[in-house]
Amino acid sequence: DEQLYQGARSIVIGEIQAITYNEFLPALLGATALTPYRGYNASVNVGVTNEFSTAAYRFGHSAVGNDVEFLDNHGNDVAPDLSFAEVFFNPPVVEQTGIDPILKYLASDNMQEIDTQIVDPLRDFLFGAPGDGGMDLASLNIQRGRDNGLASYNDTRVALGLKPAQTFADITSDPTVQAQLQSVYGTVDQVDLWVGGLAEDHVRGGSMGQTFTAIIADQFQRLRDGDRFFYLNQFHGAELTALQNTTLADIIRRDSGTTNVQDNVFFFKTTISGRVTTGDPRAVLGLRGVTVELFDATGALVGTTLTGIDGSYHFEQTGLGSFTVKYLSPTGQAQTRAVTLTKGQLVGGIDFSESSKPQPKPQPQPPARPAPCTPSASDWNAPISAGLPGLNGPKK
Repeated sequence: DEQLYQGARSIVIGEIQAITYNEFLPALLGATALTPYRGYNASVNVGVTNEFSTAAYRFGHSAVGNDVEFLDNHGNDVAPDLSFAEVFFNPPVVEQTGIDPILKYLASDNMQEIDTQIVDPLRDFLFGAPGDGGMDLASLNIQRGRDNGLASYNDTRVALGLKPAQTFADITSDPTVQAQLQSVYGTVDQVDLWVGGLAEDHVRGGSMGQTFTAIIADQFQRLRDGDRFFYLNQFHGAELTALQNTTLADIIRRDSGTTNVQDNVFFFKTTISGRVTTGDPRAVLGLRGVTVELFDATGALVGTTLTGIDGSYHFEQTGLGSFTVKYLSPTGQAQTRAVTLTKGQLVGGIDFSESSKPQPKPQPQPPARPAPCTPSASDWNAPISAGLPGLNGPKK
């Protein structure tokens, strides 16, 4: 029994590590933030830094959304939305809905931007009973950093080998945030690490700025390289291949009724795209500058765009549900196409076409004159109506 338990435990740990390093960290930090794995290194200190635990890894407080939704396998609501404040210390919610609708929601909802903003439930209701108020998580984070003796934002950058900020513009390109930091701190050398890290412009391909990226990448790289039991150092052959090919989407599909999720649940993006062409069979030319509209299931207009130089258009982050794409022809006629999105996916080829030249209206044709009839001997025995157009046959 113990051998079976420990074997299963090592596989579960391997799955968690594979998902963390193959999916989560690249989504958070960018694909190249960590160096390639070169095996176990006994000299590496795997200890968790104070800067990581007390500041950088609390980035998630900015990423939290304002509510929790409950969606079925196809993205339809199965229970009323709850504000984040209503679910603090409220496990009966999961007992009532089950975990599946929450997993589908989490796989389908984009996180909030990592910045200096946090949602009201974390500012006003944290740790209180539902509806009873609470504490301000942002102020707690700032005070915790000071209680732990964290160095300032600039001193930490120097310790990491990064260039210190000379002005608030070196932290963020947003003039509003620059002014807010200036009003609170007066000088860049007084900025708290947690605040400065959240305020930074994001690195290319990542979800946060240079300072937090460096701290988190350093921590997870040391946790990996200094772990003798890291899955890449422990498993081989078919077992390792199975772990490397396991994603969080696979885990969700195997262990719940939520199976309709995108292959990488750390990214949710829906796009509807297509082209509007002339319909000329000799050359497929795009119609530039014509209007394409997007309507949701209620018929509400949720997007309007103009086609590009090649007649292409696209709508991004449309969310889940049923949509109607409508092309408004310059001649005043409308064409529509129905699209249903049940998971994060890119839907292309929603095309429309229109003739490059207005087609002439069909002109009424005069009725055809009956051909002269020369009866044969057998015709004398046929009904008299057989040779008279319009009596028994279709009318001209």
